[in-house]
Amino acid sequence: MELSVEQKRALAMASARARMANGTQPEAAPEWSGSILPVSRDAQGNVSFDSNAGILGSIKRAVTLPAEAYRGEVDPMSEEGIRRATEMAGVVTPVNPAVRAADYAIPGARNALVPAKKTRVPTAEELKAAGSAGYDAVRDMGVEYSSDAVRAAAKVAKQALEQDGILGNLAPKTHRIIDELANPPEGSTATSAGIEAARRAFGNAAKDFNNPTEQLAASRAINVLDGFVQASDPSSVVAGPAPAAGKALADARANYAAAKRSETLTGVEEAADLRAAAANSGQNIDNAIRSRLASLLLSPKGSRGFTPAELAEIRKVAEGTTLRNAVRNTGNLLGGGGGLGAVVTGGALGAGGLATGSPVMAAAGALAPLAGVAAKQTGNALTRRALMRADENTRMRSPLYEQLLAQAQTSTNPEAYAALIRILTLVGGAEAQPQ
Repeated sequence: MELSVEQKRALAMASARARMANGTQPEAAPEWSGSILPVSRDAQGNVSFDSNAGILGSIKRAVTLPAEAYRGEVDPMSEEGIRRATEMAGVVTPVNPAVRAADYAIPGARNALVPAKKTRVPTAEELKAAGSAGYDAVRDMGVEYSSDAVRAAAKVAKQALEQDGILGNLAPKTHRIIDELANPPEGSTATSAGIEAARRAFGNAAKDFNNPTEQLAASRAINVLDGFVQASDPSSVVAGPAPAAGKALADARANYAAAKRSETLTGVEEAADLRAAAANSGQNIDNAIRSRLASLLLSPKGSRGFTPAELAEIRKVAEGTTLRNAVRNTGNLLGGGGGLGAVVTGGALGAGGLATGSPVMAAAGALAPLAGVAAKQTGNALTRRALMRADENTRMRSPLYEQLLAQAQTSTNPEAYAALIRILTLVGGAEAQPQ
């Protein structure tokens, strides 16, 4: 009678337990195995031939896998089964010999079966273009709201402000815009373009950094208007697909806001370049970037729109890491900024060499400014890179990036996947064959 896979697996496990009971232990795994050559090294440092190592081991495991899976010793869907199936893909398909060692020669080869999750981050120009396209799309939708619904929303906003003591004399710009919305012409309707124009007016009022109360009032009014558009009552809609328009408007604004945040950070770098070029040797870009970012963090206007996490990353760029600060200090110490600092450092070391008769110190005096310049340039590059990452992260907080992420194609190794299917087919066919 033919045994099932489960029965064969149980017999194999019982046999292993019996060997252990009789004192027969499996051979200890080598301390190191070659990834290409069939050699291994034990704990005592002895190197010897090992048929289970290198490409030869990969071929051996590939040949024995179908039979082991058939006997129930290897589960084809387990991590080991997938690893060995991937390994077999490198053996049975025409690829580079190094790939035949799979994860042993090229770490991560097994991960080719995992969907890729990375995608490119859109540029500020692409984000602006997406925002502009979104606004155009909303305008073409022809959405209109009843004047009564807009009037009711405006009155709710005004009452909420007055209940909190934010009266018209304290936030005149915001209250004036609300009053205009609350008194539309008789028989009129409010278009999406008109609602967006009112929102931008509130946004301009929110930029009054000399009047925090005005900023607060405008921000609250914007929230009320956004709620009206994005979750509008169907009875308030006169024409057009209001839900789709609300979603498109929110995405357009978010994409445009991400572009503006990115431009704020790239503007910091451009201003730092100009400042560094105008001062002395132009080598202090690191200092200029840090100084500009510190000003941004201390300014409510400059930091507006960034999340706490983004501000924390910007602060990290400004304050520097242990590595960047060490490189910066080294460059300053060795006169990497050029000018008088380089002269003093090189002269001091050179004079010390002459006084002591040390050629090493004299040579150090000549090379110190060059080493300082190299350290300074390295520090500049590291700070630029850190700022670039912060800029990239702020552009990732956008609907356009989320769309690109969703559209990213699943990246797989077709050869490995095809080999896995062949192996599973072989195992399934073996189970169907009589003994």
